[in-house]
Amino acid sequence: MTRTVVGRTEEAAGGSIRVDPHVKIATSYGVDVSWPMQQEKVLTENNPLGVDVRQSIYDEYIRGCVGNEKAQVLSKKHVRECNRWENDRITMNRNQPAISQNYTHAGYAKVDTPSSVRETLQSIWDQHQESKQEELWERHNTYLNHWATPSHMIDIGTILSRSQEMKLVKEVQTVLEAWTQQPLVLTSVYGIRIYGPGAILAPHVDRLPLVSSAIINVAQDVEEPWVLEVVGHDGKGYECHNGTVGYGTI
Repeated sequence: MTRTVVGRTEEAAGGSIRVDPHVKIATSYGVDVSWPMQQEKVLTENNPLGVDVRQSIYDEYIRGCVGNEKAQVLSKKHVRECNRWENDRITMNRNQPAISQNYTHAGYAKVDTPSSVRETLQSIWDQHQESKQEELWERHNTYLNHWATPSHMIDIGTILSRSQEMKLVKEVQTVLEAWTQQPLVLTSVYGIRIYGPGAILAPHVDRLPLVSSAIINVAQDVEEPWVLEVVGHDGKGYECHNGTVGYGTI
């Protein structure tokens, strides 16, 4: 699967990295530090990012999902459904890695995008960014704070011919196959997704049978580096130097 995104955000896609300014930031740490990943709350002991800051951001995130409806019966429904989505996300984060086969040493990598892929996507962005369409998310889906900052999509399938799209896919697939040392079968191509200011994409795993995915930074207009947080096979989360996604990288 290739996931092509445009980062235009004041916070991180993959979890906000706003931290207590008095806390020294580590560039690697375990799960549940920046965001609840495998447990329902952030890590409370020796949290290098500041537990009060991290938990308050998460609590605010969930309140946004629930909403502020006055009708009590609606509020209870929203609480239940938002919790159901969160339980699904956390359960998958906790259980799926244990039953998945590892094909790479670390579980993630950052490389340069092939020039032809970069040029094609850049051309699409330059010519069609005004044609972006707002994505429709299920009301209680907690993977993205779409209730606060809607995401938008440019469907490259409606712009490229089938042969052009498959040529693009093949070039990215070649990179992934070289990395995983496995023959891969295409699952999906999403197109160019645009995240707005304040967007937070909660840490998650893709549903099986997805094995490998790619994020390509097509363009960005940010006030600070877009930090993509990943968790490797060693169970540690990485950001800053290892995870900053710059223009033109996969």
